[in-house]
Amino acid sequence: MTSSDAERRIRRQLLQMLDAALRAVDPHRLVCAALQDAGQGPVAVVAIGKAAAGMLGGARAALGDRLVDALAITAAAYAAALPGGVAWVEGSHPLPDGKCLA
Repeated sequence: MTSSDAERRIRRQLLQMLDAALRAVDPHRLVCAALQDAGQGPVAVVAIGKAAAGMLGGARAALGDRLVDALAITAAAYAAALPGGVAWVEGSHPLPDGKCLA
């Protein structure tokens, strides 16, 4: 095995590990799975942080019409990825500032 073969093998393994790690923490998948047994009736959801859009997408997928209200608190850079109809408040990190204090 040449050094370039070894490098390609190592790169492939590292990419496989990265892919597995990202799948393991996918907010859409995790929230959807967690809400499968959410019981009956209407549900309101609050999602906070960079993963808010993914979390709300998972909630919508799991709850369907039972999701009656949703609020996201996230940075403006992540707001465009939020599902339609979701109210959002701009949050700052790591400390709150005037934009997110109401």
